[in-house]
Amino acid sequence: MNKKMSKILFSLFFFYGLSCLLFSPLFSLDNSYFSSELFTKEFTSELKNFSKIYQSRPIITNSGEMRSPDQLSLFFILKKISPNIVIESGVWHGLSTWTIRQAIDPSTTIICLDPLDTIIYRDQNAKYYIEKNFVDFQDLEIQQNPCDKILAFFDDHIDAFERLIQCYNKGIKYVFFNDNYPPGFGSHLTLNQIIKGHSKHANQKELLEKKMILEKIIETYFIFPNVFSFRTFPSSNSTFLYHYTNPKRNNPFYRIYYNEADYYRWNTFVELKTINPLK
Repeated sequence: MNKKMSKILFSLFFFYGLSCLLFSPLFSLDNSYFSSELFTKEFTSELKNFSKIYQSRPIITNSGEMRSPDQLSLFFILKKISPNIVIESGVWHGLSTWTIRQAIDPSTTIICLDPLDTIIYRDQNAKYYIEKNFVDFQDLEIQQNPCDKILAFFDDHIDAFERLIQCYNKGIKYVFFNDNYPPGFGSHLTLNQIIKGHSKHANQKELLEKKMILEKIIETYFIFPNVFSFRTFPSSNSTFLYHYTNPKRNNPFYRIYYNEADYYRWNTFVELKTINPLK
Protein backbone atom coordinates (compact mmCIF):
# COMPACT_ATOMS: atom_id res chain seq x y z
CA MET A 1 0.00 0.00 0.00
CA ASN A 2 1.49 3.38 -0.99
CA LYS A 3 1.70 6.39 1.31
CA LYS A 4 -1.06 8.30 -0.47
CA MET A 5 -3.54 5.46 -0.05
CA SER A 6 -2.53 5.04 3.61
CA LYS A 7 -3.29 8.72 4.25
CA ILE A 8 -6.69 8.38 2.59
CA LEU A 9 -7.57 5.33 4.69
CA PHE A 10 -6.38 7.06 7.82
CA SER A 11 -8.61 10.08 7.06
CA LEU A 12 -11.61 7.83 6.51
CA PHE A 13 -11.05 6.02 9.80
CA PHE A 14 -10.44 9.32 11.58
CA PHE A 15 -13.71 10.95 10.53
CA TYR A 16 -15.65 7.74 10.97
CA GLY A 17 -14.28 7.48 14.48
CA LEU A 18 -15.30 11.04 15.27
CA SER A 19 -18.83 10.33 14.05
CA CYS A 20 -18.98 7.36 16.42
CA LEU A 21 -18.58 9.72 19.34
CA LEU A 22 -22.14 10.80 18.72
CA PHE A 23 -23.50 7.59 20.22
CA SER A 24 -23.62 6.42 23.84
CA PRO A 25 -25.88 4.07 25.82
CA LEU A 26 -28.47 6.43 27.31
CA PHE A 27 -31.90 6.05 28.87
CA SER A 28 -34.04 9.12 28.14
CA LEU A 29 -31.46 11.64 29.33
CA ASP A 30 -30.19 14.99 28.11
CA ASN A 31 -27.11 14.25 26.04
CA SER A 32 -27.27 17.20 23.67
CA TYR A 33 -23.71 18.42 24.24
CA PHE A 34 -22.07 15.00 23.92
CA SER A 35 -23.95 14.31 20.70
CA SER A 36 -22.93 17.63 19.15
CA GLU A 37 -20.23 18.66 16.72
CA LEU A 38 -18.93 21.00 19.41
CA PHE A 39 -18.09 18.05 21.66
CA THR A 40 -16.27 16.28 18.84
CA LYS A 41 -14.26 19.41 18.10
CA GLU A 42 -13.40 20.11 21.73
CA PHE A 43 -12.55 16.49 22.55
CA THR A 44 -10.23 16.25 19.56
CA SER A 45 -8.54 19.50 20.58
CA GLU A 46 -7.99 18.33 24.16
CA LEU A 47 -6.71 14.96 22.95
CA LYS A 48 -3.90 16.73 21.13
CA ASN A 49 -3.27 18.98 24.13
CA PHE A 50 -3.25 16.16 26.68
CA SER A 51 -1.05 13.94 24.51
CA LYS A 52 1.74 16.50 24.85
CA ILE A 53 1.16 17.08 28.57
CA TYR A 54 1.08 13.34 29.27
CA GLN A 55 4.63 12.96 28.01
CA SER A 56 5.83 14.55 31.28
CA ARG A 57 3.76 12.37 33.62
CA PRO A 58 5.57 11.43 36.86
CA ILE A 59 4.63 7.73 36.67
CA ILE A 60 5.47 5.94 33.43
CA THR A 61 4.21 2.41 34.13
CA ASN A 62 0.96 2.97 35.97
CA SER A 63 0.16 -0.57 37.09
CA GLY A 64 -3.20 -0.98 38.82
CA GLU A 65 -4.51 2.48 37.94
CA MET A 66 -6.16 4.25 35.03
CA ARG A 67 -4.15 4.26 31.83
CA SER A 68 -3.94 6.87 29.09
CA PRO A 69 -7.40 6.43 27.44
CA ASP A 70 -9.15 7.03 30.76
CA GLN A 71 -6.72 9.68 31.98
CA LEU A 72 -7.60 11.57 28.81
CA SER A 73 -11.36 11.61 29.44
CA LEU A 74 -10.79 12.63 33.08
CA PHE A 75 -8.62 15.50 31.86
CA PHE A 76 -11.25 16.51 29.31
CA ILE A 77 -14.21 16.63 31.68
CA LEU A 78 -12.24 18.62 34.26
CA LYS A 79 -11.26 21.16 31.62
CA LYS A 80 -14.89 21.37 30.53
CA ILE A 81 -16.48 21.65 33.99
CA SER A 82 -13.72 23.75 35.63
CA PRO A 83 -14.62 22.79 39.21
CA ASN A 84 -13.16 24.64 42.18
CA ILE A 85 -13.23 21.47 44.33
CA VAL A 86 -12.35 17.95 43.14
CA ILE A 87 -12.82 14.93 45.39
CA GLU A 88 -10.85 11.84 44.38
CA SER A 89 -11.95 8.60 46.02
CA GLY A 90 -9.29 6.00 45.25
CA VAL A 91 -5.80 7.42 44.76
CA TRP A 92 -3.50 4.42 44.35
CA HIS A 93 -0.15 5.71 42.97
CA GLY A 94 -1.44 9.22 42.34
CA LEU A 95 -1.26 9.53 38.56
CA SER A 96 -4.92 10.54 38.41
CA THR A 97 -4.20 13.22 41.01
CA TRP A 98 -1.47 14.52 38.70
CA THR A 99 -3.91 14.52 35.75
CA ILE A 100 -6.46 16.40 37.82
CA ARG A 101 -3.91 19.08 38.66
CA GLN A 102 -2.90 19.47 35.00
CA ALA A 103 -6.51 20.16 34.06
CA ILE A 104 -7.51 22.62 36.77
CA ASP A 105 -6.37 25.89 38.28
CA PRO A 106 -3.42 25.64 40.73
CA SER A 107 -5.65 27.10 43.45
CA THR A 108 -8.37 24.48 43.00
CA THR A 109 -8.86 22.23 46.02
CA ILE A 110 -8.19 18.51 45.55
CA ILE A 111 -9.35 16.15 48.31
CA CYS A 112 -7.80 12.67 48.09
CA LEU A 113 -9.34 9.68 49.87
CA ASP A 114 -7.77 6.23 50.12
CA PRO A 115 -7.56 3.63 52.92
CA LEU A 116 -4.08 2.63 51.70
CA ASP A 117 -0.92 4.66 51.27
CA THR A 118 0.56 3.45 48.00
CA ILE A 119 1.09 6.96 46.68
CA ILE A 120 4.07 7.79 44.49
CA TYR A 121 3.01 11.23 43.26
CA ARG A 122 1.73 13.70 45.87
CA ASP A 123 0.20 17.03 45.02
CA GLN A 124 1.61 19.69 47.34
CA ASN A 125 -1.70 21.55 47.54
CA ALA A 126 -4.03 18.56 47.89
CA LYS A 127 -5.68 17.45 51.12
CA TYR A 128 -5.00 13.79 51.83
CA TYR A 129 -7.20 11.56 53.98
CA ILE A 130 -5.35 8.26 53.72
CA GLU A 131 -4.38 5.22 55.78
CA LYS A 132 -4.80 6.07 59.49
CA ASN A 133 -6.44 9.38 58.62
CA PHE A 134 -8.72 7.86 56.00
CA VAL A 135 -12.25 9.21 55.71
CA ASP A 136 -14.69 7.43 53.39
CA PHE A 137 -16.54 9.63 50.94
CA GLN A 138 -19.89 8.96 52.61
CA ASP A 139 -18.51 10.36 55.89
CA LEU A 140 -16.66 13.29 54.33
CA GLU A 141 -17.92 16.64 55.56
CA ILE A 142 -17.88 19.24 52.83
CA GLN A 143 -18.31 22.90 53.62
CA GLN A 144 -19.91 24.29 50.50
CA ASN A 145 -20.56 27.82 49.35
CA PRO A 146 -23.44 28.51 46.94
CA CYS A 147 -20.93 29.29 44.19
CA ASP A 148 -18.91 26.10 44.66
CA LYS A 149 -18.66 23.75 41.70
CA ILE A 150 -17.67 20.29 42.95
CA LEU A 151 -16.76 17.22 40.92
CA ALA A 152 -16.49 13.84 42.65
CA PHE A 153 -14.31 11.25 40.94
CA PHE A 154 -14.60 7.60 41.92
CA ASP A 155 -12.03 4.92 41.20
CA ASP A 156 -12.61 2.98 44.41
CA HIS A 157 -14.57 -0.12 43.28
CA ILE A 158 -17.48 0.70 45.57
CA ASP A 159 -21.15 0.28 44.59
CA ALA A 160 -21.63 3.10 42.06
CA PHE A 161 -25.33 3.49 42.85
CA GLU A 162 -24.55 4.12 46.51
CA ARG A 163 -21.82 6.60 45.56
CA LEU A 164 -24.22 8.48 43.29
CA ILE A 165 -26.88 8.70 46.01
CA GLN A 166 -24.23 9.99 48.41
CA CYS A 167 -23.30 12.69 45.90
CA TYR A 168 -26.95 13.59 45.44
CA ASN A 169 -27.51 13.90 49.18
CA LYS A 170 -24.38 16.05 49.53
CA GLY A 171 -25.54 18.36 46.74
CA ILE A 172 -22.69 17.43 44.39
CA LYS A 173 -23.84 17.91 40.81
CA TYR A 174 -20.91 16.52 38.79
CA VAL A 175 -19.72 12.93 39.15
CA PHE A 176 -17.13 10.92 37.21
CA PHE A 177 -16.78 7.14 37.43
CA ASN A 178 -13.93 4.91 36.36
CA ASP A 179 -14.66 1.18 35.97
CA ASN A 180 -18.27 1.58 34.84
CA TYR A 181 -18.24 -2.08 33.80
CA PRO A 182 -20.95 -3.64 31.60
CA PRO A 183 -22.88 -6.71 32.80
CA GLY A 184 -20.75 -9.74 33.59
CA PHE A 185 -17.63 -7.80 34.51
CA GLY A 186 -16.18 -5.92 37.45
CA SER A 187 -15.95 -6.26 41.20
CA HIS A 188 -18.88 -4.00 42.10
CA LEU A 189 -22.31 -2.82 40.98
CA THR A 190 -22.07 -0.19 38.25
CA LEU A 191 -24.48 2.27 36.64
CA ASN A 192 -23.86 0.56 33.32
CA GLN A 193 -25.16 -2.72 34.75
CA ILE A 194 -28.19 -1.07 36.34
CA ILE A 195 -29.15 0.68 33.10
CA LYS A 196 -28.73 -2.54 31.08
CA GLY A 197 -30.71 -4.47 33.70
CA HIS A 198 -28.24 -7.26 34.47
CA SER A 199 -25.60 -7.69 37.18
CA LYS A 200 -24.21 -10.45 39.36
CA HIS A 201 -24.22 -7.93 42.21
CA ALA A 202 -28.02 -7.40 42.34
CA ASN A 203 -31.23 -9.21 41.41
CA GLN A 204 -33.66 -8.02 38.74
CA LYS A 205 -36.03 -6.36 41.20
CA GLU A 206 -33.22 -4.40 42.80
CA LEU A 207 -31.86 -3.35 39.42
CA LEU A 208 -35.26 -2.11 38.25
CA GLU A 209 -35.80 -0.13 41.44
CA LYS A 210 -32.36 1.45 41.19
CA LYS A 211 -32.83 2.26 37.51
CA MET A 212 -36.08 4.08 38.27
CA ILE A 213 -34.25 6.19 40.85
CA LEU A 214 -31.44 6.95 38.40
CA GLU A 215 -33.95 8.20 35.86
CA LYS A 216 -35.26 10.64 38.47
CA ILE A 217 -31.96 12.11 39.60
CA ILE A 218 -29.68 12.02 36.53
CA GLU A 219 -29.64 14.85 34.00
CA THR A 220 -26.75 13.70 31.80
CA TYR A 221 -25.04 10.33 31.45
CA PHE A 222 -22.22 9.70 29.01
CA ILE A 223 -19.72 6.86 28.65
CA PHE A 224 -16.53 8.15 27.06
CA PRO A 225 -15.24 6.03 24.18
CA ASN A 226 -11.85 4.43 23.91
CA VAL A 227 -9.30 6.28 21.80
CA PHE A 228 -8.41 3.14 19.86
CA SER A 229 -10.89 0.29 19.69
CA PHE A 230 -9.50 -2.56 17.64
CA ARG A 231 -11.22 -5.26 19.66
CA THR A 232 -14.89 -5.82 20.45
CA PHE A 233 -15.38 -4.82 24.04
CA PRO A 234 -18.17 -6.52 26.00
CA SER A 235 -20.35 -3.42 25.88
CA SER A 236 -22.75 -1.72 23.52
CA ASN A 237 -20.45 1.28 23.77
CA SER A 238 -17.99 0.10 21.14
CA THR A 239 -17.31 3.55 19.75
CA PHE A 240 -13.80 4.77 19.03
CA LEU A 241 -11.99 7.92 18.04
CA TYR A 242 -9.07 6.57 16.04
CA HIS A 243 -8.41 3.24 14.42
CA TYR A 244 -5.15 2.74 12.56
CA THR A 245 -4.81 -0.15 10.15
CA ASN A 246 -1.05 -0.12 10.71
CA PRO A 247 0.08 0.75 14.26
CA LYS A 248 3.68 1.26 13.10
CA ARG A 249 2.50 4.41 11.31
CA ASN A 250 1.14 5.94 14.54
CA ASN A 251 1.91 9.48 15.53
CA PRO A 252 4.30 9.10 18.51
CA PHE A 253 2.03 11.25 20.67
CA TYR A 254 -0.92 8.91 20.12
CA ARG A 255 0.89 5.58 20.18
CA ILE A 256 0.38 5.17 23.93
CA TYR A 257 -3.42 5.17 23.46
CA TYR A 258 -3.02 2.28 21.05
CA ASN A 259 -0.66 0.36 23.32
CA GLU A 260 -2.95 0.82 26.33
CA ALA A 261 -6.30 0.36 24.58
CA ASP A 262 -6.96 -2.87 26.48
CA TYR A 263 -6.86 -0.94 29.77
CA TYR A 264 -9.86 1.22 28.84
CA ARG A 265 -12.50 0.97 31.60
CA TRP A 266 -15.65 2.87 30.54
CA ASN A 267 -15.05 6.25 32.17
CA THR A 268 -18.46 7.84 32.68
CA PHE A 269 -19.62 11.39 33.35
CA VAL A 270 -22.84 11.99 35.27
CA GLU A 271 -24.58 15.29 35.86
CA LEU A 272 -27.22 15.18 38.57
CA LYS A 273 -30.41 17.20 38.64
CA THR A 274 -30.49 20.14 41.00
CA ILE A 275 -34.02 19.49 42.20
CA ASN A 276 -34.95 16.64 44.52
CA PRO A 277 -37.67 14.54 42.82
CA LEU A 278 -37.42 11.84 45.46
CA LYS A 279 -39.13 13.98 48.10
